[in-house]
Amino acid sequence: MPETSAQAAGGDLTLLGLPVQIGTMLFQLVVFLLLVYLLQRYAWPYVARALEERRERIRADLEEAARQRAEAQALIEEQRRLLDEARAKAEEILRRSERIAEEERERMLEEARQAVEKIRADAQADIARAKEEAILALRREAVELSIAMAEKILAREVEAKGDRTYLEKLLEEVSR
Repeated sequence: MPETSAQAAGGDLTLLGLPVQIGTMLFQLVVFLLLVYLLQRYAWPYVARALEERRERIRADLEEAARQRAEAQALIEEQRRLLDEARAKAEEILRRSERIAEEERERMLEEARQAVEKIRADAQADIARAKEEAILALRREAVELSIAMAEKILAREVEAKGDRTYLEKLLEEVSR
C-alpha cells in the first residue's frame, strides 16, 4: 500500500483497516472521560432523581389503579347484590299481586253468586206473590160471579131481609 503524508509523520496507526491518529485519539479519550466525569458529577444526580421520581410516580399510579380496580370490583359486587335484591323484591311483589288478584277474583265471584241467589230468591218470591195475587184475584172474581149469580137467583126467590143475611154469611164461608 502506498503511504500517505500523515503516515510518514510517524504518528499514525491503522486499526481495522482505518487510519487512526494517536494524538487525536488521546485527546478524544481525555475529552470523553472528562465529559463522563462531569455528567456523573453534576448531571447524573438530576437524571437519577428524575428517574426515581418517575419510578415512584409509576408505582403510585399502579397502586392507585389497583385501589380503583378494587373499588370498582366492590361497586360491581354491590350493584349485583342490589340488582339481586331488586329482582327478589319484584318477584315477591308479583307473587303478592297475583295472590291479591286471585283473592279479589274469588271475592267478586262470591259476591256475584250471592247476587244471583238474591235475584233468584227475589224472583221466586215475586213469582209466589204474583201467583198468590192471581189466585186471590181469581177467587175474588169467582166469588163475585157467584154472588152476582146467587143474587140474581135469590133476588127472585127471597124477599125477606133475614134470609138475605143468612145467604151472605154462606157466601162468605164459601169464599174463604
